[in-house]
Amino acid sequence: MREEPVISGAVLKGALVLLVAGGLGVGAYALAGGGIDVDLPDLPEIDTTTESVTNLEETTLEATTIGDEPVPQPSPQDDLNKLSKCIEAAGSDTDRIFACLDKY
Repeated sequence: MREEPVISGAVLKGALVLLVAGGLGVGAYALAGGGIDVDLPDLPEIDTTTESVTNLEETTLEATTIGDEPVPQPSPQDDLNKLSKCIEAAGSDTDRIFACLDKY
């Protein structure tokens, strides 16, 4: 029979997780101003008074078109009727049935 270990694997894994978490915490604290000087460049000042401002109008998606007028789409019921007629015409020919499914 195997003897029970003095320190179980779960305890070792837990201690390792705590050690890694502590190391990450100390590193984050040090970078956030805990004594380690990290030279980060300053961001440039942006002068927003000289540039023009774009004012956007209140619009809806329905009122917005790009290019030509949109083509009206057939209703799903029309497509369903056409698919049903195509499958009925195909009979038991699976190639024609798959062609109908690809078409509609």
